[in-house]
Amino acid sequence: MNFKAVVIFGNPDYYHRFGFKNAADFNITTSEGMNFEAFMALELYKDSLKNISGKFVADSAFESDQNELELFDKAFPLKEKHITSTQF
Repeated sequence: MNFKAVVIFGNPDYYHRFGFKNAADFNITTSEGMNFEAFMALELYKDSLKNISGKFVADSAFESDQNELELFDKAFPLKEKHITSTQF
């Protein structure tokens, strides 16, 4: 597939141990031009992001609204929602 890197939004304490670094280290920002510790990238081979910079734009497949989420949740047995301190 020849992908150069993986870009994720995730828990830094977890993903840093696999080699993910803040996307700012590769001059990559969010589509709004922002950066934060949970926005990370991993080169899939040495220097694969060298001389790469720009804005990361997530595919629309990752967009959802509250109504879609509620309909999806109805397909599963009722469970109590639990939000942890590591979630946004």
